Amino acid sequence: FEAGVTTLLVDLLRAEDGEGRAYGAAALRALMHGSVTRIKAACEAGAVAALIAVLSSGPQEARTQAVAALQTLARPSNALTRLVAADVAELLVKGNSAGRKAAAILARQLGSVSPERQAVVMAACEAASERTK
Repeated sequence: FEAGVTTLLVDLLRAEDGEGRAYGAAALRALMHGSVTRIKAACEAGAVAALIAVLSSGPQEARTQAVAALQTLARPSNALTRLVAADVAELLVKGNSAGRKAAAILARQLGSVSPERQAVVMAACEAASERTK
């Protein structure tokens, strides 16, 4: 059941409708909250890429909800933070203005969890920056 719901929500994130994207991100965040199993299901369904896409092309409310959902996804472990931080760093380097702003907010929030998480985010940003040279 949960995998099916997760897939439907990720599909909603990919829709053209900005309001639907905001609701999809908010619902995905609520579903993932407190459950590593659900977070893994969301990752397997493509949630990270879909949420990153919302950061660069969604309306403000959808971007806000996507930032919160990505925070929830990254919270349980350094490995999940690394997964999210790599895509966030790419958006910081290559994204449009709205995407870079949302990515900067998310990078700050991810890095504020602990010194270890800050190092993960910084490493991802440095790697993305090197790839553009």
